[in-house]
Amino acid sequence: MRNAIVTTVICLWALMLTLPGSQAASGVQLPGQPLPQGHLTQQEASVLVYKSLEETTSWTRLPRFVLEPFTNPYFPDFFFFEVLYDNPSGVSDVLGNYAVNPITGVGWEAIGCKRLRAKSVRPLQAQIRARSGLSKELLAKQRGRAPCGK
Repeated sequence: MRNAIVTTVICLWALMLTLPGSQAASGVQLPGQPLPQGHLTQQEASVLVYKSLEETTSWTRLPRFVLEPFTNPYFPDFFFFEVLYDNPSGVSDVLGNYAVNPITGVGWEAIGCKRLRAKSVRPLQAQIRARSGLSKELLAKQRGRAPCGK
């Protein structure tokens, strides 16, 4: 049941990206200040991380799985998420930390600085980039930028 609800929310969010005049399509951070043209929102970034983890791990099926946003002072221009779940054993409930470049939609494992390469997010990334109106040159320059100094 939980996975069906999460899948429905993701599908609705992806649909919102295509609606002209919607807050998601306008690139407005929900809630907060407007982002520069071409930047995705924190909510869109969380969908990209969730879809990547759903494809590459079984974590999204864990009890009370959640992506908790946080700010990394060393890379303030990236969206960061701590991946948590309800661990009844008392051991750490942190599964990992992930970052998303708000210009390109490219996701990264924040520890180890490994790029996320889930095929399921490529159509959504392409849609975000297309609606951004950014030049191919700027996107190419940003694509390799990582939240780890690489």
